[in-house]
Order: sequence, then structure tokens, then C-alpha cells
Amino acid sequence: MRKSLIFIIAILASVHIADGQIVGPKIVCQNTFATFDLPNAGNSTSVTWNIPSSVPVTTNMKTRSVTVQFTDTGFITLSATYSKKTYNYTVHVVYCPSTDCAGTKASSPFLFEDFGTLPNGTARTPLPPGYTTYKYLSSGWINDGQYIVSDSVNNGRKEWVKTTDHTGNLYGGMMLVNASFQPDTFYTRVITGLCQGAQYSFSAWLLNANGKLVLQSDTICSGKYIYPNLAFVVLDARTGTELGRVNTNDVSMKLVTNGSGQIVDDPTWQRYGFGFRTPPGVDSVKLIMYNIAPGGCGNDIAIDDIEFTYCGPTLIAYLHNSDQSNDTICSGNPDTIFASVTPGYFSHPTYQWQVSLDGVNWTNIAGATDSVYIIPSTDTSDTRYYRFLAAEQGQIGYSTCNSPSNMVHLLVLRSPVVHPGDTTICAGGTATLRAQEGYTSYLWSTGATTSSIMVSPPTTTKYYVTASLSSGAAGTCTATDSSLVTVFDPSSVNLGADTNLCVGNTLTLSPFHGYTPSGLTYLWSTGDTTPSIQVTTSGSYWVKVFSPACGEIDDTIQVNFHNPPIVNLGNDTAICQGQSLTLNAGNAGSTYLWNTGATTQQIPTDTAGIYWVKVTSPYGCSASDTLQLTVNPSPIVNLGPDIAICQGQNFTLDAGNPGGSYLWNTGDTSEMITINTGGTYWARVTNTYGCAAADTIQIALNPPASCPSGGCFPVYFQSFGEAAQPSDTTLMPPIPDSISRGFQGTPLTYYAANPFCPPQGTYALRYLSGRCDGKWVSDLDHTPGDTNGYMLIVNPQKQHDMLYRDTIKGTCASYTYTFSLWVANLFKSNGTKPNLILSIIDPITNTIIQQYKTGPIDNTLSLDGIHLNWQQVSMRFQIPSATNAFIFEIDNNGPSSAIGNDFAIDDISLEICKPIPQIMLNGQVKDTVQLCANSKAQFTSQLFPDTLRAAIYQWQFSTDKINWTNIPGANGKTYTIDSVRPSHSGYYRLLVSEPWNAGDPDCALFSNLIYLQVNPLPIVNLGPDTAICQGESLTLNAGNSGASYLWNTGATTQQITVNTTGTYWVNVTNSYGCSAADTMQLTVNPLPIVNLGPDTAICQGESLMLDAGNSGATYLWSTGATTQQININTAGTYWV
Repeated sequence: MRKSLIFIIAILASVHIADGQIVGPKIVCQNTFATFDLPNAGNSTSVTWNIPSSVPVTTNMKTRSVTVQFTDTGFITLSATYSKKTYNYTVHVVYCPSTDCAGTKASSPFLFEDFGTLPNGTARTPLPPGYTTYKYLSSGWINDGQYIVSDSVNNGRKEWVKTTDHTGNLYGGMMLVNASFQPDTFYTRVITGLCQGAQYSFSAWLLNANGKLVLQSDTICSGKYIYPNLAFVVLDARTGTELGRVNTNDVSMKLVTNGSGQIVDDPTWQRYGFGFRTPPGVDSVKLIMYNIAPGGCGNDIAIDDIEFTYCGPTLIAYLHNSDQSNDTICSGNPDTIFASVTPGYFSHPTYQWQVSLDGVNWTNIAGATDSVYIIPSTDTSDTRYYRFLAAEQGQIGYSTCNSPSNMVHLLVLRSPVVHPGDTTICAGGTATLRAQEGYTSYLWSTGATTSSIMVSPPTTTKYYVTASLSSGAAGTCTATDSSLVTVFDPSSVNLGADTNLCVGNTLTLSPFHGYTPSGLTYLWSTGDTTPSIQVTTSGSYWVKVFSPACGEIDDTIQVNFHNPPIVNLGNDTAICQGQSLTLNAGNAGSTYLWNTGATTQQIPTDTAGIYWVKVTSPYGCSASDTLQLTVNPSPIVNLGPDIAICQGQNFTLDAGNPGGSYLWNTGDTSEMITINTGGTYWARVTNTYGCAAADTIQIALNPPASCPSGGCFPVYFQSFGEAAQPSDTTLMPPIPDSISRGFQGTPLTYYAANPFCPPQGTYALRYLSGRCDGKWVSDLDHTPGDTNGYMLIVNPQKQHDMLYRDTIKGTCASYTYTFSLWVANLFKSNGTKPNLILSIIDPITNTIIQQYKTGPIDNTLSLDGIHLNWQQVSMRFQIPSATNAFIFEIDNNGPSSAIGNDFAIDDISLEICKPIPQIMLNGQVKDTVQLCANSKAQFTSQLFPDTLRAAIYQWQFSTDKINWTNIPGANGKTYTIDSVRPSHSGYYRLLVSEPWNAGDPDCALFSNLIYLQVNPLPIVNLGPDTAICQGESLTLNAGNSGASYLWNTGATTQQITVNTTGTYWVNVTNSYGCSAADTMQLTVNPLPIVNLGPDTAICQGESLMLDAGNSGATYLWSTGATTQQININTAGTYWV
């Protein structure tokens, strides 16, 4: 702080604060204190602060000064409203890094500067030279550019807050700094001996020394308070290269609300700093803390507990599992130790395993540099300790850079060695088995406890011996070995019975079966000396076996080879679906095995596949054959179920199977036909394989009054499943908890203890309805012929017990739903009859949309007196427009604790019925309507039934029946095209919905499709109006060859010839039935009347005037003259 308090008081009258300013930090760290002040509010408690994205620290937010902590980052604009005027202020909230060893293991700090402890009377001392650029003041107030080491923040200044150091120690030292006008170093140190690539943390605790007095005074800072702002910087100590930096940004004081609602100082330390990793080649750094904000009014800071810490990895050595650090093994067995290092701490971790005999002095194990170390086996007892060092690659040899793990302890005990050996005896002989002597105890598999035993087994036997060697309290090691005593029985030499085989087979002859004893020699009748031989020809074979224990043993066998049968199933073939083929393997008297499992000589088949048969002759000789059967598919013709259509309604029958040939009873040969009359229709389809099939459909023609009222579709069905088999008494699992809470009352309890005696207030799922005390009818569920279908058995206890409940989502408002179920009274004798409530519930408001009470359900038994009489109950309902889901629920409406009122429920269903929109084009309901260009297309629509409350219409157009586009402006029940063009050709349909269902494809209603084909008009042009002269004629041509014609003259030809004045028109109709006309005006002009008079004569010397008349005409005389009149005086013929 630049000025002393005395001087400030002296100039109170000359300083004031500008109106309309909020004083506060410009940049703050997220989740740190941010204090704001509205100076011109004075001591008012009527200020309204609006500070978004923050948590108030000051509970009274009506005063001129408040403190908050921002929870979000970014530029945040806050406001304060006072005396009907609002003041805005923008602060930049930034993320500041963590100051601890997050995710790592903090070691003892390399540097920890707490500025000592200052008991009363202890002299204060400055920091060592080079630690700061600020001037030390041993006592008194510090001014700009000065610092002091003190045990109190205010150090005697009334405008500074009063508190202890960061730890709360009454005598703990801290560094108080009055910042310079220019950036200067608060604190700096050089740290050496660091590890390359290691993680470190640099931090300090800071406190804004100023409080409410400085912030609110209109004479101290005059609304120009400067918040402290420090930079933490780490440099490479050798090169000065910056390795990391973080700014504290503006450090605010903290104000809180006391018990009287007043704003008071609450000086609270805040920790700032950051973590960084040393780059390769850097082992010493320079730490710097300096001020960024300029000196002046404010910018006074207290600093404590400057810390520089190595954030090392967590190292764990373990045996077998992560928490085992001790093990005892016997010699001869290896063991494995594992290393675990904090994941991702090292870029390239290196390891060095160490061993110790005492856990204090450690030796590196040569070559043990992996994360796993396998301890070699040893034949001597031993005790060892193991641990590992871990460091970044290249630094494992530096003690400050490698961290030791915990140690594991391994105790090795000596094990015995046992080798009794194997031997062979002749049947009835004996053998002596000996183990190595000198061990603590022995135990043979015979129970003997001596080092040797004598045995005489009847068959080959393996004997086991376990020797134990005790090492006292450390433990005992054991070793087990075995001795195989092979018993050779001379009677085991047996070539078997005389054998018949098939030609082409090979027989292996061996005197032993299942195993071949060792130590024997052989001589065969073939001269072979091997344990076995292979033969392929008939004959008598013998063998001599020589055993060291039993001598020579002989045996003989007769072998005969026979020819196999001949099997021929024929060539691969094909049949049509529905036909069958009989396969014959021949060779009567043999045995047969087909790949189908059949064992007869012949088998019929109608399934495609590969068929083979194996035929075995009486001698056991076999042969096989294979046939490939192709079953070509018959066309699947499905004209659909019999159906009734409305009068005037077109219905398209599709025989399917594109590419086939078709024959309908109508004589049509196309895949599809369109009909609009009732009757029986059939189609026969033959596919490319030549396979044929047919189907028939009955079309009933209903009058309009009996047309269907809409399309109904199931949306929910609950049949409660089936038992695994009819006699299965296992219960189905209970109904899921999602339907366990009822609207009307408490749900029943699933009863599993005795499903045939459920008490009141319970339910069970069973396939048989009887009760253990005989009071209920014993019968199956509602579905006829279903012998193992489950039903819901309920025994209500109270009125409004909830029996069943589920939720339907994605519903369609305004459409009609039908909720139905089947109910049967279980009680044999007279009692309370079942009485149900069916409810439809809004899941948002939990209110009833609609409810139906069935009343008592009678008729316990059917007419035969022994079966349940199932009765269907149902209700129809609609849901409100604002509801897109509903809950349906079944509740008991019978009295509480009544006799009877026991019943079964089955086949719960929900069905939605939607109206069907039907469109017509110019009054026609056809798949295709042809119109001529320029004619009017009038689309109309009708809903069956017309039940929508607020229908929305949208006509749509498509050229391929797949991709549809909305026609702009076509939003009514009708759509009109005043003059169609070829571009209007395509498919049309109507999409109908309601405002609350708009956009929901499940609720959309699509009409039938109509294809509009716009046919071109003939182009008729008789030419322009024209004129001819009297006596001439004109030919008029209507063009459009092949069309039909009608002239106003009555002619019907393409051309007519006319020679009289008048108007002529023609109407041309082309092959599409489209007509066009044209008109022309013909004028027949009269010829001029020219009369030169009769031939005449004149006398020589006279002249004659010839006058052509017709004044205004043009003239040409035989003389070449072009005038109306000429004079002539010579004889001759004259014309004009």
C-alpha cells in the first residue's frame, strides 16, 4: 500500500469515488475467493447482487460488499442493483492447476520455506541474500517494495487483516510484502539434484492482507483497489529456459456475514501453484515468485509455506498377489516376484531387482531388470529379502532418481530326493522296491513306512512313496516318486479269433491288445520280428513271443478276405417341393445304414440334400454310394385371407413370385390384378423350375353401411408362458417389480411355499387351477388344447388389492384402445363372486383416465359341471392428447376377507384401432387414374371412421413409392391440381395425424396410393386464318396420324378440302383418349369483274381506250402496261 493511514485521513475531503462503478477482480481462479464492492451503496442493505455460476461465501447478499466462489469458467457478467439502478461488471474466471501430487506419491519436500517460528522477544531476520529483490524492514509498517518476516498479517496496520500464519501457529513466521510499482521478485531459489522426466509440485499459501476497511473506504483507494496477482515460474537453472508457469490471477480478500448480519473480514489462506515434469537433460531448476499487478493502493500480500516436492511413483513388490510379501518354499522350486509402478508415471520405465540377506544391505541382481523376477530353484536351504528400484530410462543408477519398493521375504527349505525305479515280473513273481535312505519318514501307497518294500501284484501296478525331511520350526519339505511294477501274463499273448475281412482292407495282427509290453522279442510266420504286422491276403498266421521273465509263448489265427457289395443309388436328380423320391440300395439280405438313420433297403425322401447309404454284406464287407437330391421350391402363392371390401373399393391381388408365369381364373396372366367385385378368385403360378402352386381367396362385397370402421392391431399380450411339460409343477417366476405398485391399493404377494394352497393376499402362476383342499375347480388355462399354459391364480384379501399392472409407452391419442382379459371363477360352491376394476392411469399425474367395473362374475362351472367357465371382460377407451403413455391395471373390487372371490386370469391383451383414410381422384378409387394434360385433378379423402378430434392433413407425392415428399400447401381433406402436366405423374397418398401425434410414425395414418398418369394431348395446328380466291380450294390437315377425328363438317378423316368461306374446326382424340382442337377462318375472296367489252374494230388513224375497271387493283396488260386504262390504235389481241 503506497500511502500511510495518517496521510490518507488527512485528505479525506478531497477524494471521492465515481458513481456507478463495481470494484472487483478482473481475472480470478475458479473456486477461489472473489470479492466485489459497490462503493456508492454506502452502508445500505438493499443492494441486489446477481452473480451467475457462483457459490456465495457472504450469506447476506444485500450489502455493498460480497464474496463468492465461481464454479464455472469463462467471461461472467454480474450485476448489482441499488436505488433502482443496475450496475454491470464482467470478470474472467479461469481454470488454475492443482497444487498437489495428484495421482502420485508425494515425497519429503526438496524445499519447504515456512519462515520459521518467532516467539516473543526473538529477533526477526531477513531472507538470505538472493532470495528476494525486495527491501527488508525489521519492524514497523512496510511500504511499496518492502517486506518483513512477521507472525501477524497486519503487523500493526489497522487497515490490514489480523491473523496468524497458514498453520495457525501464534508464533509462526510468514513473509509480508507491499508490492512494488513494477514487477519484482518476491522469492526465488535454485534446486539441484533433480531427476529427468520426474514430476514435481511448486506451491505456496497466499493471503490478501487487505480487508473490508481498504476495500470499502472511499478515501483509501478511491474505488481503484489493486488486487495482488503473482506468477509462479520454473526455469532451467543452467539455460534460463522456462519450464512452467502459472498465474494466481487476482487474489481477493474474504468477507463473511456475522451473526448480526454485518459484513466482516474472515482472512483465509489459499494455496496456489502447479505441477510440472522435468525434461530430459534438466537436473536443476530455478523457482521464482514475483508480482504481476503494479504497486499502489492494495496489492499487499502474505506468503507462507513455499513448497517444492518430488511426486514419485508408488512402487509395490509382491508374491502371487498384490498384498503378499512373504513366502516359504522347498528347494528345487522356483518362485516369482512382481513389480507394480504407478501407471503412466515413467515414459520408459527401467527396473533393477536387489537381494539382501538381512534386509539392510542390498546387492543388485545381475540381469534382473524386468518387471517380473523369477527366483531360481536351489537345492539348499536359504532366507533372502528382495526389492526393486524403478526409474526413467538412463537414471536407474542415480539414488535421487530411483525409488525403492517395499521388500519381500523368501524362506527356502531343503527337500528330499527319492528314486525307487521301475521293474518287470512274471505273473505270480515278486519285486523289491527301495527308496533313498536317510530321511525323517517314509510313506508308501501300500501303507508301509520303511525305506524299502517287497510286492507281488497280480497286475501291473504303480507304487508311490513320499519321503519327508523336517527343518524344525521352519517347516517340513516332502518329495513323492513312483515305481511301476509291470506284470507280464503269458496268457495275454492272443492274436484273437479267426477273422473275415473285405478285400482292400488291411488287418493289423498283434499278440497284445490295448498295450504292448516292453522288453520282449517277436518272430512271425511271415519272418517279421516287429511287435505287430499288417496282412491283406487270406491265410493262417502265427507268432512266437520271447519274454525274459516268462520264456516263449505262441498263438495262431486264420484270416479270410471277401469282396464288398455293389451299391448304386443312381444319378443326382431334382424334384419339386411337395414331391418325394424313393432311394433303393439293392443287395437284398444285407444290412443298411442311411445318413438319415434308416436301416431299410429303400427310403422315401422329399428333402433336398446329400443322401448316402452304407451296405454291409453278411461277411461284414461294406460299400457306399451318394446321391445329391435337389428339391426345387414351388412358388409360394398367398393371396391372403378371405376379405370383405367396400363397394367401389379397388383391391389388388398379388400372386407374388416375380419372373413366374401366371394364370388367374379371370383369364389374366399378370402377377397382380385389381378387382372391385366380390367372388372367388384363384391364381396358379409356375416358376422357372417348372414347379407350380395355387391359392384361392374369397372376396365379399359389403355395402357402404357395413364397411370396416378402422384397422385394429394388437399392441400387448400376456399369456403368462407355459410349463416345461404338462406334469411340471414348477412355478413361473413372480411378476416383475416394475408392476408391483398399484394405483388402487396394495399388490398381492407372490406365493411360492405351496402353490396349490395360496393364502389370501397372494398369487401364483400355475398351469392347473385346483386347490389342495378341493374347494377350487381343477382345470387348464383359457387356451383350448393348451395342456401346459400358465394362468394367474389370485386369492385377494382386501378390496382394491392390485392384481396386475403394466405400462404402454409411445401411445397415440384419439385412437381407440380395447383392454380385455379372460376371467374364471375358481370357487365350486356359492360364495362371493369375483368383481374386478379395470383402470387406465396417467403415469405422470397418477390419475385415472378411464375406469370400468365388471360387476360380479357368475357361472363358476361350464355346462359339463367340471370345467372352468372362462369369460371375457373388456373396456374401450381413448387417452388424452397430452399423454404419450398409460398404465393399465387390474384391481380386486370384491369385499375384504370374503369367502370365495378366488379366480384365475389369462390372456391379457391391448388392441389399438386406427381410422383408415381413403382417397379418391376425380371420384375414382383406383390404383391408377389416367388424366389428360391440362385437365383438373380433384383428390378427396374420407376417414373410416371419422373419429379424429383435430386431424392434420398432408398430401404427399412420390415417383417410386419409396421416397415421399410433402406437397407444399396441400394440407386439407382435398387437394386440387387445376391443370395437370406430365410432371404431375406419380404416386399420391394422404398422411393424417393429430397435433399431439405429429411426427410419431407409429401414430401416422397413411391412405391408399393412387398413381396419376398424365397423358399428353394431341398437338393440333390447322395453321393461321387464310384466304383463297373464288374458284380455288384449300386442304386442312389435323396431323396426329392414327388418331380419331371429328370436323365441324362431319368429316372423320385426317384431312379435308374446303373452298367456301367459313370457320373450320377439328377435334382430335389420340390413343390415350385425350382430345385437342383447333380452329381456322377461311375467307374466299371474289374475283375482280373485268370486261374489256366485245371484240371491236376502229378505223385506221383512230384509237381505243381499254378500261380494266376495279379501281385500286393492280394491273398487268399484254402490252406490259400496269395502269387501269390503256389506249391502243393497232390491231391485235389485248388482255389484262
